[in-house]
Amino acid sequence: MWLNRQRLIFGLEIIFCVFLFVIAFRLLTPSRNWFGNPNSERKILECSLPDREAVVRLYHGYHSSITGRDWTSVTYQPNQKQPEKQFFYSYGTPFISEVFCKEDSVSIGFGPKFTIAYEFSILEIETQLTRRPEGLRYGESEVATIQPLRLLKIYLALALFVAGAGILILSIVRIFGMARGLFSKG
Repeated sequence: MWLNRQRLIFGLEIIFCVFLFVIAFRLLTPSRNWFGNPNSERKILECSLPDREAVVRLYHGYHSSITGRDWTSVTYQPNQKQPEKQFFYSYGTPFISEVFCKEDSVSIGFGPKFTIAYEFSILEIETQLTRRPEGLRYGESEVATIQPLRLLKIYLALALFVAGAGILILSIVRIFGMARGLFSKG
């Protein structure tokens, strides 16, 4: 009876550790955006690059953090097997109003008459911008930095990994200690 109870406790501890690890991995999984919460975005339009599987999408995000400011975000997905990643954004005004896919580049426009403000080559998007997007903050250029919420998720994931590993190690030591005690008595 006592041994069955210990096995049950050990099993529950293992399940709890796995649960902590899964949550930690989920927290570390990057979203498509460096800037802005994808859960608060609505897709406005998309275009496909000629002779490629790649798709570019424009999103409008609503009410970021406590400031209540909207943003627009442009993402690139090289094909259906690879994830979509943000490569350009605009926080506050001006809002991106259009994206235009060309053979080897993507144009981003602002305003009702599609004033082309930026044009990026596909090579630049794939090798640089999806790793660290460019953007505008109230019309001023900036390169995306890691957001405080992302840092919080990383720290929380690390804490969950440490807690899960600690519980796992203690459980294993306790079980092997008890098993050694049972064999030395018998």
